[in-house]
Amino acid sequence: MVFQEVGKSVALKTLTARTILTYNCNSFYIDVEGEYSKLCQMLGGKVIKISQGKPSGINPFELEPDFNGKYEFLNINEKVSDIRALLSTITRNYMFRTLNSNEMTEIEIVVNEIYKDKGISDDVNSLYQENNGKIANNKYVVGKVKKKMPTLTDFQKKLDKRDKCPELAELLILFLRGNSMGFFDCESTITASTDVICFDLSEIKDEFTKLYSSVVVLN
Repeated sequence: MVFQEVGKSVALKTLTARTILTYNCNSFYIDVEGEYSKLCQMLGGKVIKISQGKPSGINPFELEPDFNGKYEFLNINEKVSDIRALLSTITRNYMFRTLNSNEMTEIEIVVNEIYKDKGISDDVNSLYQENNGKIANNKYVVGKVKKKMPTLTDFQKKLDKRDKCPELAELLILFLRGNSMGFFDCESTITASTDVICFDLSEIKDEFTKLYSSVVVLN
């Protein structure tokens, strides 16, 4: 069994290196054991370490332009599906059930509302706002800057305020910043501009947290 696992790892590392160097393909790992970090760095890639208690720099509510042919748009409906899948993963682990019909409806309503509150629609231009002044880190920007995206805190607060599914709203407190599972309740600070990216989950020990992190990263 040990030899089979080692063989798979070696084969995957070799295949990745050859593919990137030969065909200039993009690759990324969800690395639960921390065994691909060195390869990623050797190939000039980026290692993103995800651990509990620290903001990950990955926001599940981040929106990027999508394409339909040459037409560029924001796919909020797809984001609704992503968030519904993420929350379904949570309820299966903590409530031992799937989302009920009321919760699925509320998720769709609330996700759409938190983007609407930011003035974000399917129009790509709605991602940006005019800015003539200082932003973070004493930097000055003139022109368009990207708006701050909604976070899980925004979602949970609105869900709680609507009071249609209090059980789910209460459960999500555990996943808000400052709490043990709150490392994805943050603004996105990570850019995926390199050919090889390794999401290192090796510091996460329990299986559900690894699953939760994997779902967020894949989305």
